Amino acid sequence: MYNTFLCNLLYGPIGILQLIIFTIGNVCFVPLAYIGHVFALIQTVTDSDETMDELSEKIERGKTICKFIFIGPFMLTFSIFTDAYKFWINLYTQPSDSEAEVNLNLITKESIELF
Repeated sequence: MYNTFLCNLLYGPIGILQLIIFTIGNVCFVPLAYIGHVFALIQTVTDSDETMDELSEKIERGKTICKFIFIGPFMLTFSIFTDAYKFWINLYTQPSDSEAEVNLNLITKESIELF
């Protein structure tokens, strides 16, 4: 218990510094992600490789683009906080030592039938 306390005491400032650096980087990349995603969405409408042949599909994609233009900044801003929280939690989680806890059979017959 004493060892855990000392490890947390010594690792705490390093973890806080890493969290601050991660959050600043995240804040810097959110506008770039927003602009990049808007351009990627617009490109799907103008791209000849897309399978949107009908006008109704292009109109639906246009609605999706408009929704993202207005709602996207709020979603991406909220993601800054959720990413910081998850980053902090992951700093203090320990990897599983037991192989029995890990389920290696991730693909089941039911999941293939569902897919």
